Amino acid sequence: SSRNDLKKAKSLTNSGSVYFKQCDYKKAEKFHQEAVDLLKSCKCESTAEYADALSGLGLDILYLNKHDESFKKINEAYEIRMKINNTKDHQDLSESLYSLGTNLFFKRDINASLDYYLKAYEMLKRILNNSDNPNLAQFIHSIGINYSCLGNHKKALEYSFKAYEMRKRIFNEYTHPDLAQSLKNISEEYSNLGDHKKSLEYNLKSYEMRKELNKDKDHPDTAQSLNSIGVNYLNLEDYKTAWEYFIKA
Repeated sequence: SSRNDLKKAKSLTNSGSVYFKQCDYKKAEKFHQEAVDLLKSCKCESTAEYADALSGLGLDILYLNKHDESFKKINEAYEIRMKINNTKDHQDLSESLYSLGTNLFFKRDINASLDYYLKAYEMLKRILNNSDNPNLAQFIHSIGINYSCLGNHKKALEYSFKAYEMRKRIFNEYTHPDLAQSLKNISEEYSNLGDHKKSLEYNLKSYEMRKELNKDKDHPDTAQSLNSIGVNYLNLEDYKTAWEYFIKA
């Protein structure tokens, strides 16, 4: 029955999403494609389950560098979700808008990407009634990156701080990779604005957090932090300390 098919498809989509989170995009694609085919065979193309499977598939192939095909699939999922939700705000719709923005970011169409990110952000903000949420923080973080790519470093810094403050509230000030990432972005934007002292301050914070997260073991993130602290000292014309950090990295 189609009810069983919907259940089975949902389970396939969930498996695909697990592989996607593990960055195994080929495996994720296999599961999402299976779900899409199953739902097509039972004529369930107007269901939320189909939109979920299609959206997942679109993201898998985006990371496998099939940008145009990916955009089509994510956009089709968005259209279905629009029909289902009667064009009213819905978390799935904000997720679709964000995915379309990510696709355009991959294609280096930063202006169009920013447009979608801002729409996704505004919608999710309305849905959540302005409350904190990890997805919302991620949307804000991505908007900051887009402004940075467009050379608007003041705006980029503003959004990087917004994401950082929200993540601090969400994770209760604890160490978390997202927080370390936010600190890193703030440091980069200060550097772009020529404030190397401030940049160094946030870089050191990010480094300490990454060290803690990686339990003091060697890790590419920690090495990257050491290297950019070296660059900070270089910009501050403290060549001896800069050299020490480059050697550590």
